[in-house]
Amino acid sequence: MIPISIIIPAYNEEKSIARAIKSATAQSLKNIEIIVVNDASTDKTADIVSTFASNDNRIRLISHNTNMGLNQSRLTGLSIAQGEYIQFLDADDSLEKDTLERLCSHAKSHNLDIVMMGSQHYHKYLKFKITIFYPDKYFKKTICNSIEFIPNLLCKLGFPLSLWDKLYRRELLNSAWTTAEHEFYGEDMLTNLRIFNADASLGWIDYIGYNYTTGGASKKSATDTWNDDKKLYNRCCSVLEEINASTPENMHALACGAVNSFIYSISQQIVNPFASTRKCKEWIKAELQSDFWDNVIPYLGSSHTAICNRDAAGTLEIARQHLNAHRLSFLALKFLMM
Repeated sequence: MIPISIIIPAYNEEKSIARAIKSATAQSLKNIEIIVVNDASTDKTADIVSTFASNDNRIRLISHNTNMGLNQSRLTGLSIAQGEYIQFLDADDSLEKDTLERLCSHAKSHNLDIVMMGSQHYHKYLKFKITIFYPDKYFKKTICNSIEFIPNLLCKLGFPLSLWDKLYRRELLNSAWTTAEHEFYGEDMLTNLRIFNADASLGWIDYIGYNYTTGGASKKSATDTWNDDKKLYNRCCSVLEEINASTPENMHALACGAVNSFIYSISQQIVNPFASTRKCKEWIKAELQSDFWDNVIPYLGSSHTAICNRDAAGTLEIARQHLNAHRLSFLALKFLMM
């Protein structure tokens, strides 16, 4: 059996797909397959992949006739994959050379269903890297049960929500992931909720192996992002109910995640030198009086007093404290996204 299948979904990625494929073909683990799912691209993505495939029989190109979205493209790749494990790679990202060898060795030696690795922002123009996530912050044991990490997925405090920084056993994905989330925002998090709820063995490697490319990012405002976060909260509630995981611990973590997203959105507004403090205060006050918090506050318990009391001034002060504590991180991320 092939140890690992790399699945690369691609839609109009003619400028970046070559780098992603090169990072896959250059892996020190050679016995792999590389599946590129062309999601009805209208540029030269398919032609570029075809050229690579003609020179490397490990590469397979699958094309959709109509655009079906990121996660459906991943599921298309999964449906034909032959590897024992699956590694997802976005078409504008890349892998370090030893990534798959390290992941596979660790997965096999410990009989793991999921192996997590570190990741880093890679600026495509300025060519520098900043660490996004390092797993030793969360792992006190070599092997864990994935279910115990669902609260970490929900509370949004640095635990990675994405699919691409984890190696998954293919059998696990086939059994736990049968429906593609069609949310553009948060679809990886929703998918991982299903996967982590499957009672899988999970471990990690002491290695930063994934380069998440930034530069030329979305121009969404902080308020637009917050509106997306509210929609994601409601969708998470539905998924947790669907998979019978609406435990008090998970619902509390999800509610705390909503607070963290709200504070982050406020911090983004504060750090903007062109933003109006008065308008920010008015926005906070209006948001705290919205029906959204009627569903969230009961799960917060005694935590987050300012939010529970719908105290706009107190919430703004918390956001300011958060910004002061993480100002360098905010500025670095803002610089990366330029």
